[in-house]
Amino acid sequence: MQFSEARNQQINSSYWSMRKDVVGSEIDLLTTVIAGGQFERALKLSGPGRLIAAELSRPVKYTELLHQLIQHYPHHSENELSVALRSMLRKFHEAGFIQADRASLDSLNLSDPARSQRRSLERWALPNPDLLAVRLARWVKKLPSLYRHLLLDLLVAAALFFLWQAIGHYAPLDHLVAVTPGTVLMVICLWMTWIASHELAHATVCRFYGFPVAGAGFMFRGFFVPSIYVNTSSVQLSSRRSLHFQVALAGPLSDLIFAGGCAAWMLIYDPLHPLFLVGEYASLGMVMGLFFNLTPFRASDGSSMYYALFSSASHLTPARGTLCRVSIGRLVFALWVVLYVMLVMVLLARMTGMLP
Repeated sequence: MQFSEARNQQINSSYWSMRKDVVGSEIDLLTTVIAGGQFERALKLSGPGRLIAAELSRPVKYTELLHQLIQHYPHHSENELSVALRSMLRKFHEAGFIQADRASLDSLNLSDPARSQRRSLERWALPNPDLLAVRLARWVKKLPSLYRHLLLDLLVAAALFFLWQAIGHYAPLDHLVAVTPGTVLMVICLWMTWIASHELAHATVCRFYGFPVAGAGFMFRGFFVPSIYVNTSSVQLSSRRSLHFQVALAGPLSDLIFAGGCAAWMLIYDPLHPLFLVGEYASLGMVMGLFFNLTPFRASDGSSMYYALFSSASHLTPARGTLCRVSIGRLVFALWVVLYVMLVMVLLARMTGMLP
């Protein structure tokens, strides 16, 4: 494409930078993942793209970006590198990563991104927990791998033990008469802490493996169920399905540990004691949330774990293996549905006192 001298001058004088809400991480020596921005997307970058993204961490002139490319790729002509630079700037802009004035956008014939940043009744943006997840991941990495696994196993085992011990004490319908406004307030505070920890667990595991958190927000699922979410879609750029599974698993494990802790709290006190009621209703809500989040009937952490293990991957396996894997996956899904429905019905009946 031929540009006039005036257009070239306009392009060369343009300034570009990444938006402040874009975060990045080097997942290896040659690859960087950036995420966030206007649409909470994620891109995996190497080569020129990685170099340009690093330079765009501050406002920089187009000519400076081109000069950096010329220095790093001396075997390519200036015209080839200029075409590559314009293409990469367009790609960043379409992903919602670029911050530039109107004149700079016009110099490359770029319009405003298709999707607006307007808030709706269904979703509100929240501060990105990426920095907090980075700090938590660093702290976790300080523990030797053996200790990390032992600590997690101990917490899960303790949670299951306390829930098993408490299951015979649940009678929420009978105890409603003893509930006070203070009890309700304490239960709500515990639930809010639990929900935030659930999402932070996803974010921390994502950052533990070097992938940035693209964003966070508050939304209504099905227009009436309030929910906080974190966007860990950047981990999908990894070909390691075990990472997808572990990021999805982090939330339910957090639910289980919190529910077990509230069940242990509940067992300390006599029935109808205010703190007993706090532990009872808090743990009951967390267990219900755990099972709701493992449902096979909607997008959930449970379905994310299933697809991480059994999704069709014909490009990774031979045809025979793929067919076998899909058939096993369908069998597992059917068993999952049956066991899920039965277990939920039994737990509901047991915890509400309908089943002795």
